[in-house]
Amino acid sequence: LNSTAEVKCPSSNYEEEGEDDGKDIFDTSDEDEPHLPAGQHLLVDIKGVDSNFLNSEERLAQAMVDLIDESKLTLLSYHCHSLVPIGVSCVGVLIESHVAFHTWPKESVIAMDIFTCGAGLLIPVLPIIKNLFAIPSHDLVDEPTMIWSHKLRGFREGFAPYIRYENPLD
Repeated sequence: LNSTAEVKCPSSNYEEEGEDDGKDIFDTSDEDEPHLPAGQHLLVDIKGVDSNFLNSEERLAQAMVDLIDESKLTLLSYHCHSLVPIGVSCVGVLIESHVAFHTWPKESVIAMDIFTCGAGLLIPVLPIIKNLFAIPSHDLVDEPTMIWSHKLRGFREGFAPYIRYENPLD
């Protein structure tokens, strides 16, 4: 999946608050829009995750590929690396930008970083992340805890406000 071809990053199209045009929230098909030096950044930390899952390069790679697929993003290449003595680091290169994460199995923690310059919104991806990565630890009574932050980045004319959503994890 490695490529040196030049690719056009989908532009960011944010609706004004309250508008609903019926479009799929993950639709990035508007290729007539100019590429803007702007995007969005989602950081996710999850604790209480199964340590065997967090130390499995194969299971984490599959979860990352599934996340990218279910989020309607475009994977160009990825690499996961088992760390010594324990843990895994993965990165997926996307047309839209990247997905990366690092795990700490002894602490039952995963830290994830997603950046996109596409029009698809990232906050609605949170339940997908929870489903694929918040695998409960058999040693812990509590469900995994997930915290996240989201930020619009870069430069765009008018810097339209982001549609306010309720927390999709509540």
